[in-house]
Amino acid sequence: MESNVVQLTLLPESNRLSHLQASRLSETEQEIVIQLALEALRSRFLPGARIDQPDRVRDYLQLQFAEREHEVFALLLLNQRHRVLDLVELFRGTIDGCSVHPREVVKLTLQRNAAAVILVHNHPSGAPRSAYVKRNFGCSANRS
Repeated sequence: MESNVVQLTLLPESNRLSHLQASRLSETEQEIVIQLALEALRSRFLPGARIDQPDRVRDYLQLQFAEREHEVFALLLLNQRHRVLDLVELFRGTIDGCSVHPREVVKLTLQRNAAAVILVHNHPSGAPRSAYVKRNFGCSANRS
């Protein structure tokens, strides 16, 4: 009797996708890979995930805010062990500006009992403005 069993040889976990080349994938396959990558990034920042690599934080935040057509000021709230509590979009602006109220930033941070906070701000144009603006969170800071 002939067996129709197919044996699969799995590569070590760190190399399972190393043979893929984007240029050889169909558009549908590329879309699947992109969706998997997005899911992997999101899973790293679920509540309780530890924040310990700045590059990963940057990649995740770029993913979250890259497609926005307006400026956003958000807070990535962390506990005392640098685990994610929440990502909160606190202020929304226009295409070229947003107002930030420092009192509201502090108030929310204390309400959520965050021990640390990462301030997040995007630039829909893709180009950050002057150093003066950066010092003010990239937005106009209102004295509250």
